Amino acid sequence: MMIKRIATWVIGLAVVGVLAVSVAYMGIVEVGARNEKPAMQNELGRWYEEGIWFHQANKEKATDWYLKAAESNYAKAQYNLGVLLKKQGNYTEAAHWYQRAAEQEFAAAQNNLGVLYSEGLGVKKNRKKAIYWYKKGAENGHKIAQYTLGLAYMSGKGVAIDRKRGLYWIHKSADQDFAHAQGYLALLYAKGEGVGVDLAKALLWAKKAHSNGDSKAAETIKLIEKQIQDRG
Repeated sequence: MMIKRIATWVIGLAVVGVLAVSVAYMGIVEVGARNEKPAMQNELGRWYEEGIWFHQANKEKATDWYLKAAESNYAKAQYNLGVLLKKQGNYTEAAHWYQRAAEQEFAAAQNNLGVLYSEGLGVKKNRKKAIYWYKKGAENGHKIAQYTLGLAYMSGKGVAIDRKRGLYWIHKSADQDFAHAQGYLALLYAKGEGVGVDLAKALLWAKKAHSNGDSKAAETIKLIEKQIQDRG
């Protein structure tokens, strides 16, 4: 009985401690945001966007706080603001803020700006500019930009066909566990496109893609396993 009471008391203390830390953290962010600290303004914007830390979801307040930080040239807030504006269909403003963040080497913004140029959303459709920004994002480690750039080199869309470069960027993306890149790589090795046929590697990448949620990977695995069986 005594042990039970002690355990209850310890758990209660722990809960109180966590709540105290949480309240303190919220206070620090709130005060910092109101004292024009861009990182805190961005964080507060995220809370309002996602409706977390006891802040009711409010897109207008999220936009306001992101904007305050973005105007201080805080790249992460510029990107977050761009994402929020794109969701609302305001592509022109989204492109503006992606551009601001992209110029500061923010990889996700570079990738997203590439998407806008590729699709002609908020900017004039321009495949060369899309490739330029995909390449920037890829060089800065963005796995989706790496995959997209790889596909461009494999297909010759916006650039001259260069399977060696295409394979390089798709590998870079796959190594970061991007399921689509892994699934595509599996097909390349299975079919021998740009590489020699290597069913062991094909199966390896197909299984990685499957474990990372690629819905087409299960079928790819079956096809590769059949190829292996047919070869004896």
